[in-house]
Amino acid sequence: EKEENIAIEGAELGLYHIADAGEKNHNLIFNYTENYKECTADLSDLTIDGLTEEITKCTKDKTPDYTKTTNEIYNKTYNVTVDIAEFENLMVAVGEKCSSGTIGITNYQTNGFTLYVYGTGSGFIYDGVAVLKDESIVSLDEVANQEVKEFRYKVITNYHVVENNVAIKAYFGPNYKEELCDVIAYDKNKDIALISFTSSLYLQPLELGDSDNVKKGQFAIAIGSPTGFEFFNSLTLGVVSYQSRLITDEYGSNLFIQTDVAINPGNSGGPLLNIHGEVIGVNTMKFVDEEIDSMGFSIPINVIKVFIQKNDK
Repeated sequence: EKEENIAIEGAELGLYHIADAGEKNHNLIFNYTENYKECTADLSDLTIDGLTEEITKCTKDKTPDYTKTTNEIYNKTYNVTVDIAEFENLMVAVGEKCSSGTIGITNYQTNGFTLYVYGTGSGFIYDGVAVLKDESIVSLDEVANQEVKEFRYKVITNYHVVENNVAIKAYFGPNYKEELCDVIAYDKNKDIALISFTSSLYLQPLELGDSDNVKKGQFAIAIGSPTGFEFFNSLTLGVVSYQSRLITDEYGSNLFIQTDVAINPGNSGGPLLNIHGEVIGVNTMKFVDEEIDSMGFSIPINVIKVFIQKNDK
């Protein structure tokens, strides 16, 4: 046998194995690239010249489409059009959509004489209502052209962000406006807490997604306040490393979404988002070690939804 690379009209069609059986009966095994249609012609009785002519017929009416990148992984084909500007616009849109509803949280404790800041974290608004001047209550969708007295918000965060507090304050907005919070409910073992606060400012609640649809390799975005006030409302980007990781600690065994998104102390309680700006998880912890990097974990949002249904009456 001999091997030849045959180029037709400037297009490299691949490696052809031709059995040397004289002038005729040249059996051809060939593999077209994705951009060319399949040829089903009978090539068994063609000479080399006739073979070349037949291949030309099969390919000359098919113009390659170079606008898409085709990857074949485990016999599954993915057609991907890469537009960096469009992707960047998606990230900007997520930041704009979700930043006002993502808040910082300060846990105040006392030494017996004065209050001091014990710790800071993050949280996000999942629901709210507006109280009008006449004391009637309407949903946030109904406030247009209404005289609003105040807004009442409900927030998701981690239990460890608010535990053992003497007072909790939410801070938000460009001027770090602070409001006192009340605890609605919490679950220490699942590290979930619901809190509420009132403000004169409108803040857009975040949309809760479906963590059951999360897949390994999808983009993931975190918004929060790493280290507290100074880096309030920071956005970081990464991917889902594993969609359902079982971790056992002193509070029991729970499932988490594992990501490589940069999260740090202060991010706890903040949202983990998909590229549509939907909350898929609540950032809660990371592995810290000299030999470990980029291993963060989030409580799946569907776990939070069940908790809300049971405790937010």
